[in-house]
Amino acid sequence: MPKSLLKLLAAAVMTLLLHSVASGFGPVGVLLNLVVAFPIVYLAMRQGLPAAGLASALVLVALLVLGGLTSLLSYLLQFGAVSLLLPLLLRRNWSWDRAVAATLVVALAIAALALVIFTVQQGLSLTDSIGQYVESEIELALALANDSALSIEQQEQYRAAVTGMGEFLKQTLPAWTISVFGAMLLLQIFLLSLRAEGRYPINGPAFSRWSVSEYLVWPLIGAGFAVAFAAGLPRLLGLNLLVVFLPIYFLQGLAVVTYFFQQKQVSPMLRAVGYTLIALLNPMPMIVTAIGVFDMWADFRKPRIKKT
Repeated sequence: MPKSLLKLLAAAVMTLLLHSVASGFGPVGVLLNLVVAFPIVYLAMRQGLPAAGLASALVLVALLVLGGLTSLLSYLLQFGAVSLLLPLLLRRNWSWDRAVAATLVVALAIAALALVIFTVQQGLSLTDSIGQYVESEIELALALANDSALSIEQQEQYRAAVTGMGEFLKQTLPAWTISVFGAMLLLQIFLLSLRAEGRYPINGPAFSRWSVSEYLVWPLIGAGFAVAFAAGLPRLLGLNLLVVFLPIYFLQGLAVVTYFFQQKQVSPMLRAVGYTLIALLNPMPMIVTAIGVFDMWADFRKPRIKKT
């Protein structure tokens, strides 16, 4: 069997395995879902879009046979554009940030169209559809507490936290959808950069030099004022904008941190420790996000002239 065909089959099988495992983990599966598309994305970068398209077709056939039409459509909505459009744009020498942005817009447009069709068929409003989805996820999360070894008091605290998070998600699910899709796309770029080794180019700025448009800071500021001082629809819109924009500025802050790690020639092990602390230790994510916001004015990465 040709080596290229083996790689194609391996990508399809790995995608099916990842998708199957992620589907069985409930809310935790969201994290695993972030890497489901990577085997085919990597195949597309190494062997081209025809091979990736064939691997995707094999995955769709298998999902149709094993899980039915619902499973097939779920895969297409979540990973169709990510698996094929992102590598297509990268292979056409788009910069990685532009490729991510364009793929995100297409993926969200497809998801929005599918949601509209679903709500019309079910005779539901958009709000009711979102509410039903969030309620199903809450019930699944609460079921995990019943199956756990938590004490009665801990279970009550867990239920209160899950219920509160559910209410927040009902208000901000569109923004979280954007953020999760964006995180998935950025993870593909990160994994592709780790595996590149000269096999394919990834055009665009180095992450340590990356920054967002300076004009985005004004919607961020407006959203903050809306959440703090407004009510009703303006506050709801502001809340959704914050959920979208704050991760973007966290990413810019992380780019600034990466720049200084490089400038100080910090070892890879210490960098890994630093990134872990940033991700897990409060209030580090907030500090890094603030660095990203103020970088728009302070330009932390601008070369400084030393005074003599």
